[in-house]
Amino acid sequence: MSSSSQAAAPPQLPTLPETTRLSPGCIRILAGNPGKFTLQGTNTYLLGTGPSRLLIDTGEGKPSWLATLRRVLAEEGEGTTLAGVLLTHWHRDHVGGVADILREWPGTRVYKRRRADGEDEEQHGEGGDVAGWKALDIADGQRFCVPGASLTAVYTPGHTTDHTVFVWEEEDALFTGDNVLGHGTSVFEDLGDITELLIYSQHISRTTSRTGQQDGAIAGALQLRRDPRILKLPPYLSLLCIVVGVAWLLLLPLDEYSRRTYISENALLPGQVHTYFSGSDQNIFRAYKHEVASLAGKTNPEINDGLEPLLRGFGLKTARQNFTYHAAGHTYAGENLYAILQAPRGDATEAIVLVAAWENVRRELNRNGIPLALTLLRYFKRWSLWSKDIILLITPDSIAGPQAWVDAYHDAHNPAHVAGLPLKSGLLQGAIAIDYAQEGRFESLHVVYDGVNGQLPNLDLINSVVHIAQGQMGIGVALQEMWRHDNRYGDRLRTMLRGMLRQGLGLASGAHSAFIPYHVDAVTLRPFGQGWQDEMAMGRVIEGTFRSLNNLLEHLHQSFFFYLLMQRERFVSIGTYLPSAMLVAANFTIMAIALWVKSGQPEDAAGEKAKQKGDSSLPTVERELFRPLAIVALIHAISVVPLYLFNHLPESALTPLFTIFALLSATLPPLLSHLSSSTSSTLFSSLTTQQLHLIKSFSLLLLGTALSTLATLNFSLSIITGLLAAPLSFLTHPIKSHASPVLGVVQVVLLHAASPVTAVSVAAALSGRGLAGVLREAAVGWQVCGTYTPVVVWCVWWPAWVAGSLVLFGGKAKEKVKTT
Repeated sequence: MSSSSQAAAPPQLPTLPETTRLSPGCIRILAGNPGKFTLQGTNTYLLGTGPSRLLIDTGEGKPSWLATLRRVLAEEGEGTTLAGVLLTHWHRDHVGGVADILREWPGTRVYKRRRADGEDEEQHGEGGDVAGWKALDIADGQRFCVPGASLTAVYTPGHTTDHTVFVWEEEDALFTGDNVLGHGTSVFEDLGDITELLIYSQHISRTTSRTGQQDGAIAGALQLRRDPRILKLPPYLSLLCIVVGVAWLLLLPLDEYSRRTYISENALLPGQVHTYFSGSDQNIFRAYKHEVASLAGKTNPEINDGLEPLLRGFGLKTARQNFTYHAAGHTYAGENLYAILQAPRGDATEAIVLVAAWENVRRELNRNGIPLALTLLRYFKRWSLWSKDIILLITPDSIAGPQAWVDAYHDAHNPAHVAGLPLKSGLLQGAIAIDYAQEGRFESLHVVYDGVNGQLPNLDLINSVVHIAQGQMGIGVALQEMWRHDNRYGDRLRTMLRGMLRQGLGLASGAHSAFIPYHVDAVTLRPFGQGWQDEMAMGRVIEGTFRSLNNLLEHLHQSFFFYLLMQRERFVSIGTYLPSAMLVAANFTIMAIALWVKSGQPEDAAGEKAKQKGDSSLPTVERELFRPLAIVALIHAISVVPLYLFNHLPESALTPLFTIFALLSATLPPLLSHLSSSTSSTLFSSLTTQQLHLIKSFSLLLLGTALSTLATLNFSLSIITGLLAAPLSFLTHPIKSHASPVLGVVQVVLLHAASPVTAVSVAAALSGRGLAGVLREAAVGWQVCGTYTPVVVWCVWWPAWVAGSLVLFGGKAKEKVKTT
């Protein structure tokens, strides 16, 4: 329904009566201002069927129009009056009659959207004052309701910067103002803006009130999107996302969702590798084992003094590197020893690393790993087939030593704590670490592949080791300490979950872990069980793997870097498992959006009055954003404190500190409750329900966004954190708003169950290492390996929990909100 024309009047326009009833709820009244630009006159519309009516536009203020309006209202019944005036835009032929309306019907509310260029203030006075009266601003999507007419305002700049059209839900009609005319062509300030109106009009209004036809679908959709009942759905949608995400994860071990492993890089050729490590080499191994046994119990420099002559005896260049790390009050210092076997057929541009730590991650002496590494290096020296250099790295431990060496090799070390490397080779193509602490023959090989921060080696490396060990040597292969695996659903699920737990923790699991962040594919091989396989069989597996890597012309890249292994020959890739973490993270975003929408609805008498009238849409409420944003920012800033303390204090202080922190966390909700309900002038005082909703909305939005992003980097950490923090999505109502004390107790229990403090305490109890041990490992991971799991726990999860506490225990102050 158009209002007027802005072009020259075409000839022989049809004659229009002064008033026309277009439908039972709509009467058109011509403004009495025919002319070149207004054609038959500006259209004004009186809408509604009850005693209160809405008027769209007021013409130029002609006395004839005012008299006609007065007569029409009288004919509609005694007591019929104007509830409000809606102006489509600022032009004089639409706003000129406002002053007459206010003189005739004092107190009538007049609405018009403010102009984007601020001309309202310049032309009509401060605050949109038009000829002595002041218009209330119209928000995009704002609804105006009287009996028989429910209008939704839609901001449609084009003809003017403040132009607004109105959707009439009952009649499925669109009052277009001057953007669309009955005759002629309108004039637009911005042709780009009008495109939005044309697209919107095409989808919103297919009929006019003149036809009396309506399918009701669009009107129903518009009414539904503002229905307060729709806000009851998000908690169920969030719960559905969590349930589906977990169910998705549990389906992965099934044959229908997982795949058999395969080797993508044909250049590896593991099936064509023939190994020759045996015979006389076993005697050499025994001799070196005797040498290593004689060094047991000596200091790190003394051990290197005993091993370095052996390496130089092979005709190899050797070097040492000192390092010192400080974490949890402990000093992790030592000296790495390494030697480089230059490839007879290479140019020192590429290298493969063989790592043998003096002690493994369990602090056991690598009594067979060191002799086997020496024997293999001596054996490799006899062959001229190598196209890549071979580096033997002997470190005092399996965490700090390899990390210091790899950092220095890539010039990423801190010279104050880690010395540089005086001797280097080319680009590292791969690394194999030997963890051979057990005595006697073994049954199978345990392949350890977890890297720092959940990073994994290329799947082709693991597949090659499995193919060589199992396919050629007849040696069984186990993953994730699943010593017995029958390839059924239960064992597959346990293997996958163990891998996810280690990946989520992000800690180094062996000497190989330090290489993976530098895109150097690496694994640790550890024999286990009692069988008939000896050190020569172990050596042949390593020889076959080295010769396969020697065939490569470039880094492993064709297979997967993101995967979950559930058996040595079955896996799922990121495209299959990622949706489960995304669904869990999405539940936070859904609730954040729901709380944002809810914060725009009044909680006071205005909202209750609207509900009692049966209005399906509540009045619009102006959101106060500053304090919620400031509180959320402050909480996240404070989260740096536990991150720093738990990663820098000595181990002896970690348990007392954690206990104090746990007590403070437990008392924090009542403290915040007192502050939020007090009248003192603090940031947390007198928080309204709307502000609490906004605080929770912002915190959940940050949590959901962080976990969604994290899922692509460390899937396991994302989904574990999401599941543990999931109760926070449903703790959205203050305890004081519940009549049942039982429900309040349940909410408090859920709140503390979703606390990172609870998670750390339970992890310490289940691991058997105690709080000090768990916090020490986290500090070592942070200081030595650069593990970012503490950042997720203390700077992502904990702030969301604090915000949830504030909402749950927050006071519900009386609110005075501005409705428009």
